[in-house]
Order: sequence, then structure tokens, then C-alpha cells
Amino acid sequence: ANVKGRPVYQVSNDSFSLADDESNVVVDLLYVDSNNITFTKRFTLYRGEYKIDVEYIIDNNSANAASVQLYSQLKQTSSTTESGGMVMTYRGTAYSTDQTRYEKYDFDDIEENDLKVTTSNGWVAMLQHYFVTAWVPASPESNTIYTRYINNSDAVIGVKSPAIIVQPNTSESQKATLYVGPKNQDELEKIADGLDLTVDYGILFFISQPLFWLLVKIQSFVH
Repeated sequence: ANVKGRPVYQVSNDSFSLADDESNVVVDLLYVDSNNITFTKRFTLYRGEYKIDVEYIIDNNSANAASVQLYSQLKQTSSTTESGGMVMTYRGTAYSTDQTRYEKYDFDDIEENDLKVTTSNGWVAMLQHYFVTAWVPASPESNTIYTRYINNSDAVIGVKSPAIIVQPNTSESQKATLYVGPKNQDELEKIADGLDLTVDYGILFFISQPLFWLLVKIQSFVH
């Protein structure tokens, strides 16, 4: 079934839980299209972590080859601004390419121009004060980072992985990692190169970075 062009996935249970002896839990959503191609959207959630691995498994049971392409995007309204005390905090998008480890692209930029950058690896993110949401594609090949401005209010940033061909009676998969959580620079650094730079210290970085290092050291002793 489709709702306004979007597939409706089926799931085996209405709730999932992480057992005491498990480090992760896997949730599979299934969809079979009119050509008898089965799509499994697999979410892997990890204990104590803010990342979610997302994998699309495509089983082509049709008589023809199928071309599929993974795209991962983030959308947020651009109509409000945030501030912390007397210092304005950045709320907008950012991305990374093989040429630039960290580049901001604010909502005004998105409204004025559609971004289109081709890169190997890379990631896209939405930043909001203490929190960040980011998509990191698993494909090391040619990814396309793009932005859109829709409904006169919504800013979109996303990344498209290269299209793959799934031959009849074969299976292929495409993957990406979603991070939704606080700007924990140690954890972000493990997920993708340059993702920790979303912790933007601004013009006082020369004070903030050593202070953060000191606080981490103190915390390791006092817990």
C-alpha cells in the first residue's frame, strides 16, 4: 500500500526491548512493491549510544533489474531563532566533504541557493545549540550533498548515495548512520571524520578547548 506515494512498511511487533545481555536491538520493517521487490528497512540501536545504523536490504524477486538509490535528509523549520544569554547560538546546517572537513550552510543560504556538492564520504547535519542530528552515508564513493527550501519555511539538507543495480533474484544493501543527540565531541569523532567540529566553540575556542579537556580529566577521577 502507498500513502501519497510513500510506501507503508510492516513490522513484526509493536514494541521492541533491549535484553540485559544485549548491546543492541534490531528492528526490521518490510515492504513489498508491485514488482515483487522486497525492501527491508533495518534499524540497529545501541545501548547507551545516540547513533542508529540504518540499512536498506533490497531483494529483487522480479524478472527485471532494479535501480535503487539511498537518500538521507534532515528537515527543520527556519522560522525561529535561538539565543543563549547575550551570545547568539548557531541554528542551521553543516556538512563535510573530501575538500572541507566542516562547512556551515545557514538557513538564509539554503533559501537563496540550492547546494549541490559531490564528494567521497562526507556527512550532513542540523545544528541546534547543544544538540546535533547528522546523516553519515556508508558509501565511500561519490555522494551528493544537497539542500532545498520548501513550503516557504522549511530548510532541507540531505545526501544521496550512488545508485546501485539489483539484478533479478539477487540481493543488495545500502547503509547510513543517523546520530540524534547531544554534541558529545568524543562520540561524534568516532562516527565520522570532522563530525566533532559541530561542537563549535566560536571565537573563544582557544579558551574553551583546553577547558573542556580539563573538565573531562577531572570527571574521569571524580565520576
